[in-house]
Amino acid sequence: MSAFWTLSTEQDSCALISDAGASLNYGHLTSLTDSMAVALPEKARRQLGFIALAPTPALVAVYLHALRSTRHVPLLLPPDLHTDLLASLARNYQPDWIALPGNHRGAAGYAPYWASDDGKILVRTGRTLSDPELYPDLALLLTTSGSTGSNKLVRLSYEALAENAIAISKYLNLDANDRVLRPPLAKV
Repeated sequence: MSAFWTLSTEQDSCALISDAGASLNYGHLTSLTDSMAVALPEKARRQLGFIALAPTPALVAVYLHALRSTRHVPLLLPPDLHTDLLASLARNYQPDWIALPGNHRGAAGYAPYWASDDGKILVRTGRTLSDPELYPDLALLLTTSGSTGSNKLVRLSYEALAENAIAISKYLNLDANDRVLRPPLAKV
């Protein structure tokens, strides 16, 4: 079994079903994910990005492209993240880009770079004190539940992320005919 971000070779199979009931097949999702190569800025170094991951085709494609390219390390955030909290996180972590639902205001110091009906990407406009080098095996950052009262991030390697997805699908005995009820995408 390959990593989920490589997407299915069965191009006509259903990949996503929106809240409105519209479906998107793997062929369209693959094309949309490939198109994110021009939507996400490229630099010589790996980049940190934030994704306020709503279940929209554009934001799911940003997430998948970030994993596939290995040039971006996304930090997944809830799509309804309050603007003040986003601004605080952006000040602390200084991501190179932020992907948001189309109706989200964004954060100071970030300018529009790409937009569609269901998502947008903002890029950092100012300089930072430093651009830390990201660990080569780092694939994804997730926030913790906050039960300790301090902000902590879970760091996942590509291998750990793929193995976790496989373990969950085996434990739940999932196959191509199953539909998963949507958990908060920032927790997956």
